[in-house]
Amino acid sequence: RRLSKVAVGMNPSLFDAHAIANIFHALAVLNVEDHELLGHVATTLLRSRQTMMQVKDFNAQALSNIAWSIAVLKISDPTLNRWICSSCLSQISSMDGNALSQLHQYILAIEVEHLVEKR
Repeated sequence: RRLSKVAVGMNPSLFDAHAIANIFHALAVLNVEDHELLGHVATTLLRSRQTMMQVKDFNAQALSNIAWSIAVLKISDPTLNRWICSSCLSQISSMDGNALSQLHQYILAIEVEHLVEKR
């Protein structure tokens, strides 16, 4: 709970693409189940940074780390998931085996966990 209170008070402009990917990855590795914190990170932090940063600011590894983290944390945010899908498409040719494995797990989670509504 303390982490949530600290995170909510942080200014999103303090974080670059690498830091955002690391935050997502750390939360997933620790299997954090704090919905307030996850919601803040997913919506406020990444969405606000999307307006300030372009996809090119996120390298292939950062994007795959975020995708994998979303899968592990079971974050169902349509806007975030659309952004991940389109961003990964632009970087897929530069992804190594590890990044592709993380992306594969994300795609499986979309299907199994229904993280994205079917059209």
